[in-house]
Amino acid sequence: MAQSIFIPELPRFVPPMLAQPGVPFDSAEHLFEIKWDGTRVLAFVEKGGCRLVNRHRADVTDRYPELGFFNDLPAGTILDGEVAVLRQGKPDFGLLLSRKPDPCLVPDSVPRTDPSCYLRRLRFAL
Repeated sequence: MAQSIFIPELPRFVPPMLAQPGVPFDSAEHLFEIKWDGTRVLAFVEKGGCRLVNRHRADVTDRYPELGFFNDLPAGTILDGEVAVLRQGKPDFGLLLSRKPDPCLVPDSVPRTDPSCYLRRLRFAL
């Protein structure tokens, strides 16, 4: 008899992991992240596809069509990461801001000349 896998409904929002102020230090026992100069985005992968939400709880799915491959991840996955536009291997925040679509136009109006990329680690997966 085949067993079904129950995938619970994901929360509408999960607060992103944010940096906390502290005393600067250097240590071989710690890993340090690069400041990517992007925008924070949470990806919620559900049965119907992936929903992208910024740290202010706004849905930004239509801004990043090239992240549609998240739809192929297992339902129940939540990613906490940063979207950045890289030009010649370096983040360019101005280009990222220029990619915001005109709300009066269709989602395909997002510029694709400088595609965004999603950077960060997996936060939570069911």
